Amino acid sequence: EFLATKTKKKNIIKRFPAPKAGARNNTSEIDAFLQIVDVPMIEEIVERTNMYINYKRLEYERERDAKETSKTEVMALLGLLYLLGYKKHNHTNVLEIRTTDGSGMEIARTVMSYKRFLFLLRCLCFDNKFTRIERRKQDTLAAIRSIFDSFVKNCKLSYSLGEFVTIDEKLQAFRGRCSFVQYIPNKPAKYGIKMFALCDAKTFCTDNLEIYCVKQPEGPYMQSNSPTDIVNKLQCLFERKLTFLGTMRQNKREIPPDFLPDKKRKVHSVLFGFQKEATLVSF
Repeated sequence: EFLATKTKKKNIIKRFPAPKAGARNNTSEIDAFLQIVDVPMIEEIVERTNMYINYKRLEYERERDAKETSKTEVMALLGLLYLLGYKKHNHTNVLEIRTTDGSGMEIARTVMSYKRFLFLLRCLCFDNKFTRIERRKQDTLAAIRSIFDSFVKNCKLSYSLGEFVTIDEKLQAFRGRCSFVQYIPNKPAKYGIKMFALCDAKTFCTDNLEIYCVKQPEGPYMQSNSPTDIVNKLQCLFERKLTFLGTMRQNKREIPPDFLPDKKRKVHSVLFGFQKEATLVSF
């Protein structure tokens, strides 16, 4: 028998999962893309990339082999990379993707030449590479800080989270040169960059991201990497009148012995434990 109780005020959701005002009028794929990777971000990438191209131009005999890029070309490059990832070609040799025997991708050949594609990948920059060393003294993520912060900001402005959200870690596969590459043997990729994400549990839309870079230097970006502090940074829960549900490992000493698995307990029985603002449930 269940007793009807009034829902606590902190658990009443007054908003529903849906695109926010700025994203509701998007009618095409390019509109949706520019909602997250907006024009100012593209222009910044073009400016920083051209700065590096001009520096590398001395290494090329022909000027046309190191010509500057444009907003249109950078958008085409990002779109092509996105498509390759969607088609699961992110680890495929570039020459195989461009084959003409029917096994390649025709769009990859029409967007840009093989040499141009590799050149842009070598020169693509998200910051001023010539001031990076100085900025890294205060921020390990100096190489992507501006673009990353803009990306997260646009995610927050584009979608309103629903009643159920989740915070979890994600290992983005990566084996390049990076001081904070993680090795997690139980993950499919094993090597990569670890991130913490706040997402809508039903629509999977991302609201907030935090890159785990082990330890930041002393300065404005230095912070604790404990699970509690990460959750508080991504979303302050109880202060925003929200409660959360999570699982606990059996070896946690905070769990009372009666709540641990017991073969003598009745099948399908449930135990509830209450303490201040927390409820423990054992199935």
